Amino acid sequence: MSENKIHAALAVYDPSGTYSQHAGVVITSLFEHTKSDVIVHILHDDTLTDLNRERFLKTAARYNQTVDLINVEEYKKQIDEVTLKNIPERWGIGTLYRLFIPEILSGIDRVIYLDCDIVVNMDIAELWDIDLGDNALGGANDSVAYDDFYKFTPRFINLRLKLLELEREKYINAGVLLMNLNKIRELGNFTEIVLNWLIRHAHSARAFDQDALNSIFRDSIKIIDQRFNYFHYTLEDIDLSGNIIHCICAPKPWLAFPVNKANRLYWKNLFKSEWCCAVTGGMENESPSEEQRLDVFMDKLSRFMEQGHKEPYHTRIRQGLMNIIKKISRNLLFLKAAGFSRCWDVLYHDRPSK
Repeated sequence: MSENKIHAALAVYDPSGTYSQHAGVVITSLFEHTKSDVIVHILHDDTLTDLNRERFLKTAARYNQTVDLINVEEYKKQIDEVTLKNIPERWGIGTLYRLFIPEILSGIDRVIYLDCDIVVNMDIAELWDIDLGDNALGGANDSVAYDDFYKFTPRFINLRLKLLELEREKYINAGVLLMNLNKIRELGNFTEIVLNWLIRHAHSARAFDQDALNSIFRDSIKIIDQRFNYFHYTLEDIDLSGNIIHCICAPKPWLAFPVNKANRLYWKNLFKSEWCCAVTGGMENESPSEEQRLDVFMDKLSRFMEQGHKEPYHTRIRQGLMNIIKKISRNLLFLKAAGFSRCWDVLYHDRPSK
């Protein structure tokens, strides 16, 4: 593998067959914004379907980039039953696949690890070019999320970090990592070290392997700018260009009405991805119309709202929302025709105010 290329890695555990779509959005957004040659290593298990495998490869081919699909079934055997039992349900076993990276990518010096609830809205080379020095990891501070979003539990968080002997100012979020693989390999069997740590700290490691990485490398972490792992969960009308946006809280963009710019960026990249064909009726090599995009979005929204309701009730909700949004679209078209281009830009194309 060529070292003059950028190496990125994602982990995909997809028992339902739908999670690959989110990884597809990540790599589509990465390829959209990055001029350099990139190899994306996708660590997956046997849950990856042939169809989704084909979509990953098609995505890379369309951008003249490379996707490296790596089956980790053999590596999974290292994970013991105790650790499996302790994995938070909201994450699943896929969170541990990044632990295999130093061993699997043995001929590579460094890699960018990305979670699958991320949208890349910058040239990833900016992150790649950061000098880590002799540090094992580079990551953005996670206390921003604690301070801004978890204001109701600061004492619990402080207690947890105290038990782990960690400092908030040096604690990073593991959703975006710049990994110095040579430095990590100096530890020996990295996977075994982390898994043993998780067993010993099962009572306090609420963030699971993120806590383990922070603890094991507490003196070998470089804090990088927050824009490389920007937590966006507000309704603020702010410019998200030049950021890697991390949708850290529920509901995730694919399960919610896109009321903020991060959610809209997710959908924008979804409609550019190979998974767009799946949600627009399989129209290969065709861009979906506005009507088709609207129908897809409303279908996703309706399934989210369907929980606990009978189908006839929800069908009426869906149709009502469809009618409302169609009327809004017609009004926006009228404004555009009438010459209100600035209003059109702000309301329809979501361009930032200047």
